[in-house]
Amino acid sequence: MIKVALGTEKFQFTRLMEWLDQAIDDGLLPEKEEILVQSGATTYKPRHKNIIMVSTVPFQQQMAEFKEARISIVHAGIGNVLDLVDLKKVPIIVPRDPMRKEHLDGHQLDFCQVAGPELNLPIAYTYNEFTTALKNYNAQREFPSFKKELVDFLVSVVEK
Repeated sequence: MIKVALGTEKFQFTRLMEWLDQAIDDGLLPEKEEILVQSGATTYKPRHKNIIMVSTVPFQQQMAEFKEARISIVHAGIGNVLDLVDLKKVPIIVPRDPMRKEHLDGHQLDFCQVAGPELNLPIAYTYNEFTTALKNYNAQREFPSFKKELVDFLVSVVEK
């Protein structure tokens, strides 16, 4: 199973949904594998039946799905990243882009530009980067064990 979290913002995030459909078309994601999407306000209609969209997911269920997932994909909300730190799972992170009307401002882009290289996180700004992240995804890879330092770093990036 693949777990995707688009967040609960009022903005659409169809770009990532289009990438999921395209990745299935390109054979990068199996057409038979369930893809569970917490979609928030995004109303995209997937072309593939294995993509299941639910607007909101209770926190405990979301965490259980991330824990079970073979691949985790999230928007660049700090809450999602910290949730996955708790699970010791490194997700593919796709920042929302305000120029595409996916968010109000560019804080997700700023976060990824700093945290991505600093923590060696798989960040996808483009479909090509997304496909590379999928091909290189390592489900066994964990966030560093120095959780407090990692959380402090992430919080410092957000507060800048």
